[in-house]
Amino acid sequence: MRWNDALLDTVRRTGDPLADEVVRSALAKGEAAAVNQLLAHLVRNEGILPRPDDAALDPALGALLADYVARSGQLPAWADPDRIARGEAVFQRWGLQGFMLLLFASLPASYALRDVAAVLGITQRLIQHAHRRILETTQLALAVMARDGLAPRGHGVAVLQKVRLMHAAMRVLILRAPSTAPAAPPSSLADALAAHAWDPAHGCPIGQEALAAVLLTFSHVVLEGWRRLDIALDPDEADGYVHCWNVAGALLGIREELLPLGGAEEAAALYERLTARGVGPSAAAALLTERLLEFGRQLAPRPHALFRPLARPMGRTLMRQVLPEATLRAVALPPPSRRDERVRATVLQAMRVVNLFRGELIRKDPVARWLFGELSWIALRRLRRLSRGDGRASFAIPDSLVDSWKG
Repeated sequence: MRWNDALLDTVRRTGDPLADEVVRSALAKGEAAAVNQLLAHLVRNEGILPRPDDAALDPALGALLADYVARSGQLPAWADPDRIARGEAVFQRWGLQGFMLLLFASLPASYALRDVAAVLGITQRLIQHAHRRILETTQLALAVMARDGLAPRGHGVAVLQKVRLMHAAMRVLILRAPSTAPAAPPSSLADALAAHAWDPAHGCPIGQEALAAVLLTFSHVVLEGWRRLDIALDPDEADGYVHCWNVAGALLGIREELLPLGGAEEAAALYERLTARGVGPSAAAALLTERLLEFGRQLAPRPHALFRPLARPMGRTLMRQVLPEATLRAVALPPPSRRDERVRATVLQAMRVVNLFRGELIRKDPVARWLFGELSWIALRRLRRLSRGDGRASFAIPDSLVDSWKG
């Protein structure tokens, strides 16, 4: 009864008072242009927030930001550095597989949540924005899980502060939108947010229940994905990984009663409860998943023709292996063909071999360690060449993760 319908119905209609007040206060002071400027900065720049004393910012907005930065950057009292270090170590060891799970398990699992898909669907016609958001979501996860990412004033903390404020800007602008949407397609994220008519049946945009469910796609869904790929973690490792994401959830403004502070088993129970309420098919989920798979094909190296049939269906294969049927139906993943099933068996066997190399063998055999390092570096170089558009920096992987993934 801890997460009963009365509680969840309430938090489904609840936003984030601290971050929302920053945006509402700026709008109340007639600083709509400054809010638009802030939103553009958050979309186009790296994870760090603009400095409150930046001369380009309106002074009133700068004062609001200074207060927000000070109040939102404090780690919760229950954050445990030892448990955080254990969680980071898990991702440093299994992060390449974790990165693929973030793409092809966490993201489609979040699309399957009707209230989440309703927000993401606002920008579904902005194809470049959809691809950019995929990269930026995984960039957030990498910043959180890098060594010292969740230390006081760590880079992961700063990225979470940025994302929290961006959620607030989107939430407030969506709720201020007109009751009817214009026929002309939007040309930017700000246009889409300001013009879209929000259906109150979906609760509060990016509300507390939706945030808690999405957070669990980064913690529980990835843990479950590792398990289904035959990567065994001991209870302390699983606890540390969930603890990292609980700390991240607190920094994102999620209420404490919606965080599985009891560890991996509690995370599984909460995820089951929230998905029973929130998972369902939608046109937005289907289109977002289609674009995710398009994006995934960009990640695949251009292999010899012999291996190309294995590379192209990799995203679909991973989704079918690690996600439950209800999620696959919600995102409208088509049934596998016979070739897909053959590819699935081959890919899974290859993953098991890689996991063996990455496990005991890599610690004992210098040749295995060198081989895995070379293969990992090929994948990392491919990732680092990806651009997020608008002249911005390519995809960045924290150095601590690069060093670990290279073996």
